[in-house]
Amino acid sequence: MSDLTAILKNITELLSFPKMKFLDFVEVFIIAWLIYYIARWIKNTRAWVIVKGIIVILIFWAIASILNFDVIIWALTNAIGVGITALIILFQPELRKALENLGQKSVVSLGFSPM
Repeated sequence: MSDLTAILKNITELLSFPKMKFLDFVEVFIIAWLIYYIARWIKNTRAWVIVKGIIVILIFWAIASILNFDVIIWALTNAIGVGITALIILFQPELRKALENLGQKSVVSLGFSPM
């Protein structure tokens, strides 16, 4: 019987939530807010088409990884550095506009801007 209680105690410890502080909730809120505004920015610009293309490449990469296509994985891995540079060049006008808009807003109005 004591073995069963020990097993149940171990299971409940594994399934229990970690202890969270107030700052953890603030951090999660900030990250969620950033993800929301980045997703909204992507949806409202030409970036959405490029993001769909990146998703297709990532799916292709996942399939190549599952099937162990070493040459394709090597090529995609080595293309990441060039791809990041290409994304910065492609999104340069949108990034500039986003930074200009961010610079024009006050800190108080950032969280309460109308959609």
